[in-house]
Amino acid sequence: MTQYFEPGFSINLPEGSHFRFQDCPVYQKLKNLSIKEMDFFWFDTQTKLLCLMEVKDYTHLSKEEALPEYLIENLYKKGLDSILMLAAVWANTKTGRALKDFIPNTLHNYQENIMLIFILNANDRHLPAIGIIKDRLKQKTKGIRALFSVTAILMDKKTAQARGLPIS
Repeated sequence: MTQYFEPGFSINLPEGSHFRFQDCPVYQKLKNLSIKEMDFFWFDTQTKLLCLMEVKDYTHLSKEEALPEYLIENLYKKGLDSILMLAAVWANTKTGRALKDFIPNTLHNYQENIMLIFILNANDRHLPAIGIIKDRLKQKTKGIRALFSVTAILMDKKTAQARGLPIS
């Protein structure tokens, strides 16, 4: 297991079946083009899911970042851009080939059972906003979900832990 730390989270992912675009030199160049990425990608061998996970500590966001519309746009952009980077790998574009070198071999052509997982560390006063964000994000991701057969879910940290996701 490899352990990562993000504000408000500790994430434990299995060796050899996960990656982070933020650690990829090719992504560092793409980042300058306003391309965003989700925090973690891993293959869950039990559920046969390619999981893309974004974690946010909702309790420490700035006022602007905590606004539902701002947060929805940010999460949506991260999900969309992450899927597009994977699509570049699948399409074998020049940039896709460079990204492919960074991704574990077992995931190079994996295009089924993909899940976008958005997790917010929140306290009780944030829970009503999370419901609104969840509903709007579901609407916003309809196109991604239809084009790429992707599932998208948003939940608070406690729910994610109860579902057995690799966070603490």
